[in-house]
Amino acid sequence: MATVAALCRRGYASRLVLSHDARCGGDIRPEKWLREWRYGHIPTTVVPALLAAGIAPAELELMLVRNPRTIFEGSSPTRET
Repeated sequence: MATVAALCRRGYASRLVLSHDARCGGDIRPEKWLREWRYGHIPTTVVPALLAAGIAPAELELMLVRNPRTIFEGSSPTRET
């Protein structure tokens, strides 16, 4: 989260997307990791930590909503305003 906050402070929020992958099983990682993984990690852990680090709600919207939309639409990245 410190890296994401630093990148935002340097003006890169319009180039970042926050996401996480699901692991549905297998023997690649310890089973403990699967038990600790949860869908709510970004909104319940990452977002509050980034807000506490001084990241603006508008930057979070860029990384969580607008930038992914841009990628899926096949458009050019938006510029921060």
